[in-house]
Amino acid sequence: MSGLIQTQSEVITATPTISTSIYASGDQLGGVMTITKAIRAGSATSLLQAITICEKGTQKAAMDIVFFHTDPTSVITSVDNGVFAITAANVAAYVLGYTTISTSDWITVGSGAVASVRNIGGLHKPVSGQDIYAAVIVRGTPTYASTSDLTFRFKYLQD
Repeated sequence: MSGLIQTQSEVITATPTISTSIYASGDQLGGVMTITKAIRAGSATSLLQAITICEKGTQKAAMDIVFFHTDPTSVITSVDNGVFAITAANVAAYVLGYTTISTSDWITVGSGAVASVRNIGGLHKPVSGQDIYAAVIVRGTPTYASTSDLTFRFKYLQD
């Protein structure tokens, strides 16, 4: 049959290095994450289907994950465990969208926790290449036990 579009799912994992000191609401959580090869080679876009976060502890903090079409490290002026900072002009120039993880998205699993948000439907398209970037803004006051307490899994449907 002609005219069919072949799609595939891809799960990309990122573990940001985070602080073990208490965060304030509005702080940046870790550095900018690179979601490597979120876009399949030769494609223009991918659809973000789901995000799963695995936590070694049980802080279960609400957070916003902000997505960027190009590496925003030169325009985000904040650092891990500091108030998230980007100018309005750079928000307009770089941001693709965001997804909120609320406290009700978390469940306790053994001595850890898992959050999952599905059916997101965010269409992502980088300026060039295959990578998408993400920064996390915490909306609570968690204190993590280790610098690798959180692992993010981004599930994309690639065209």
